[in-house]
Amino acid sequence: MAKRSGRSDQRQKLHIRKVSDFDKAQVTTGGVALSELQADTLELIKYPGIYVTGELADVDGICGGYNLQWAWSSGHLAGAECGVCIKNKDKE
Repeated sequence: MAKRSGRSDQRQKLHIRKVSDFDKAQVTTGGVALSELQADTLELIKYPGIYVTGELADVDGICGGYNLQWAWSSGHLAGAECGVCIKNKDKE
């Protein structure tokens, strides 16, 4: 088994020659700060009744399905909370 020296790996420089256009981006960054959301519902603290999911929130992960999982999971969480709110309003 060959040994790798971590030292040489850390000193290697990589030069970016070109990046793709925005239309080929897999994920974008930015969005509503998580500190502006209720953690358990993804509802905006300042504007109750409005929920932030997927790339609307300032969440982005590495490639490999993490961003898709965040979109699905956050949508499920916020959607379930919306359902509870509607159900409770119907009882009023």
